[in-house]
Amino acid sequence: MAKKHHWYVWIFLIFILITCLIYSMHYLIFRDPEHLIDYFMIHLGFLPIHVLFIGLFLEKLIAYREEKLQKKKEHMLISAFYSEAGNQLIRLFSGYVHDIDPIREKLKVTDHWTKQDFSMSKKLIGDHELIFHLDPGEKLEELRAFLLSKKSFLFNLLQNPAMGYEYFSHLLLAVYHLTEEFSYRDDLSSSGQPDLNHLAVDMRRAYVYLAHQWFEQMEYLQNDYPYLFSLALRINPFDPEASVYIQK
Repeated sequence: MAKKHHWYVWIFLIFILITCLIYSMHYLIFRDPEHLIDYFMIHLGFLPIHVLFIGLFLEKLIAYREEKLQKKKEHMLISAFYSEAGNQLIRLFSGYVHDIDPIREKLKVTDHWTKQDFSMSKKLIGDHELIFHLDPGEKLEELRAFLLSKKSFLFNLLQNPAMGYEYFSHLLLAVYHLTEEFSYRDDLSSSGQPDLNHLAVDMRRAYVYLAHQWFEQMEYLQNDYPYLFSLALRINPFDPEASVYIQK
């Protein structure tokens, strides 16, 4: 640790030496020690104020830079999550929401959306009474298999030190919890209606988190990364007719 901060000591000594040289040159040229002492004391008196203002300014500047960098890392993780698992989960979950059609059109993001549009879509998902109907068929087995295939990926995201965004952490926990619920059920055909109702509650929780975060991520990409936004727009998981191919 001492070696790590050794260069600080050298910089401190160099600056002290430079100051001494400047004051020595002033004395040798003007031969006025009283003025030199007055000048030194005046600046010494203002030194705490200088340190205070410079310290606060630098602290705010460094904190702002670190916050911006942290936000960028978090959104990179969120983009990776939706690319790897989130988009497909929304598509799979949507197959169980029996009342999604009335609001589906309002969830189709366009490149003309404003901040108000994104806010309205998040509110719409949160306020709409989403009802999930589950049955132990092939579709549920497909969802179970997909979640289990992403379990390691989800676990690694939860452990990522760059993950400091609270809402996304809740999203990952909700999805990971649903994954664990499925992992302990070897045979979904044995699930009765009460058990399916329980899974439906867990699924709805994860779906709301997924949808809300997806719209936030889309707004971020629209403002900061238009080329990423273009692709995300063309693979909108809420739009069954979405196509990655550019039509016009």
